Amino acid sequence: MVRTTTITSAVASAVTAISLVVALIVLGEPPTTLAQPTGKVYRIGVLSGGSAGAAPVEAFRQGLRELGWVEGRNIAIDYQFAEGQDDLLPELVTHSSGSR
Repeated sequence: MVRTTTITSAVASAVTAISLVVALIVLGEPPTTLAQPTGKVYRIGVLSGGSAGAAPVEAFRQGLRELGWVEGRNIAIDYQFAEGQDDLLPELVTHSSGSR
């Protein structure tokens, strides 16, 4: 049981780190670029070991909105959820990266 918890915790940490890196890359645009509508839609991939109903998903969306990023207007978000089945994460990563 300890090994499973450790692996689950490690996967959750890795997913959080990956999500943060992706968000930073997308949101790393200079403020002048953010203020000017260019018509370009940026794509963000979100991979989670949890479920779609989780509060962090809405917190993520709200944080993006506060920064001027609106889903469907200037960003598209591809959500992939493992629903607690961490063994699905590698497959979800492959699916998400292949859906460009």
